[in-house]
Amino acid sequence: MVLQAILRNRIFFVALLVLLWVLIYMMPTLMQGYKEERVDLHRQGRTLNKKPVVELRKEEIPVNHLQAGWFHQGEMCLDAINSKEDGKPGIFKCHDTGDKQFWFIMKDSNGLRNKRLCVEGPKDLRKPGEVKLKNCDAGVENQAWVYESENLKLSGGELCLESSLKTKKVRVEVCDSEKKNQKWQLKKLEDLEPDAGENMKREYKSEASHHSSIREKHLAIAPVVPFDSDLKLWETESGNIDISSYKSDSLHRFWKTNEHQENFVPSEVEASMRERAFRMETKFEPVERKCGAQLPQGGVCQRMDRYKCPFHGKIVERDSVGRAIHPEDIERDKQLDVQRKEKECLQIQKDIEATTGVSLIKKKRPRVSKAQTRKDIQKKRYARLTNIKKTGDNEVTSKKGLKNKVFSARSLDKISHAKNQSSQRKHQERFGSNFNY
Repeated sequence: MVLQAILRNRIFFVALLVLLWVLIYMMPTLMQGYKEERVDLHRQGRTLNKKPVVELRKEEIPVNHLQAGWFHQGEMCLDAINSKEDGKPGIFKCHDTGDKQFWFIMKDSNGLRNKRLCVEGPKDLRKPGEVKLKNCDAGVENQAWVYESENLKLSGGELCLESSLKTKKVRVEVCDSEKKNQKWQLKKLEDLEPDAGENMKREYKSEASHHSSIREKHLAIAPVVPFDSDLKLWETESGNIDISSYKSDSLHRFWKTNEHQENFVPSEVEASMRERAFRMETKFEPVERKCGAQLPQGGVCQRMDRYKCPFHGKIVERDSVGRAIHPEDIERDKQLDVQRKEKECLQIQKDIEATTGVSLIKKKRPRVSKAQTRKDIQKKRYARLTNIKKTGDNEVTSKKGLKNKVFSARSLDKISHAKNQSSQRKHQERFGSNFNY
């Protein structure tokens, strides 16, 4: 008897466990099937109690309403989403089930409301911001809306309801007639027939096919790029970037990063993580014409630069001798020749002055007194002699004499001239035949 009771209890426990398993694992599937059946019924214009959608909606509409129906942009409708106070409305794919997408504007307060709550804008009617669902109050200014020119506009301001396909949210922004995401079509309940569910489904399908064709055109033009951080952070708000996945473990034997360090991202680093660099690929076009300018030793310049020769300036069309063809180029060459000759004359003059020690430019002699003239004559008479009587700072030594000889202006000019000639010769030997592309 005891054994039979134990066996019976075991069978009872096993049956109870099986029932619990069915409730836990099978209930979501059953509920999903029930939900799909309900959606199908509503799309056919019926409900579970066999009432058409139009009749069911008419029962929900209050008496003091101006307009009632569905505000939609293509296949996306204005949706209450979270039908709770302080919830945020958004956009969702249009469906004529439930009451989250069915709205009406009231006569007394112009409130935009669904079955229970009203859409409330920001307190300051001049600043853009978010909208929320609040309990309806006729005395609140930011709950009054006007539907005109396909815009849902806050009365008393210049703010219109605007949607975002990326975030699936709505907010109020400054009204702009060019923005398509501020245009809302109203599917009025009065215009619907008893089989409204099937008609709306057919219309949404046609609009969806139109949008899909536009999407296919854009995808055909859009470049295919590999996945990177810019795509990963596409919809991430600023300051909410988790960089833990970007940190790599160090392989050093005793150094490692601080694991407790906060994931702080500087603004410039965050900006670089949202950007992507593309390599610009262009077709190389070889240079086919030469400089062709006249050379002093005869002939023409054979350099093949693309736009500008480093020796003769801008590359223009020339004849076989090297003369420019166009009048403006001829005038420019004349000006360059004049400038070049002036520079050559100055250089020759400097070389002669450095070699002879005589200035070729006649300077005006200042007017001096007779006493000063006697001193100058005396200095010239004893110019090559050394005054051995000088003492102190003015004392003349062999070291000072050598220093004056070596570091004189004349010797320094000679040294710099020789070094310049040497460096120019080396540069010409190494890089003279390089072309500037």
